[in-house]
Amino acid sequence: MPPTDMPRTDKIVDISHHQERPIDFGKLKDAGIIAVIHKATQGTHFKDPLYTQRRKDAEKHDMLWGAYHFSEDESDGGSGSQQAKFFLDFIGNVEGIFYRWIMRPTIIGTAQKLITT
Repeated sequence: MPPTDMPRTDKIVDISHHQERPIDFGKLKDAGIIAVIHKATQGTHFKDPLYTQRRKDAEKHDMLWGAYHFSEDESDGGSGSQQAKFFLDFIGNVEGIFYRWIMRPTIIGTAQKLITT
């Protein structure tokens, strides 16, 4: 049985362009969803075409908003700083939003190796 003092995580949805159908954020809010985290970018070449409108729609319903970047190896997606700039330039105003960087396993391994040596 799970501990009762653990924070609930069933109040947030993670979406991206892969969920192509229109999303009714009013219905999500009515169902108890309080926040959305949405893929924004990948590497230095991909901007989620649904991100901007969905952010506006969610914020119109007073939902919390989050954005994430899916990083790529430097050979595929540019340097870490180039990818960070690409992501931050795309998401725009970061005031009041949660944002996260998702690293590919090869990058995580490299980062862990750098940290431990």
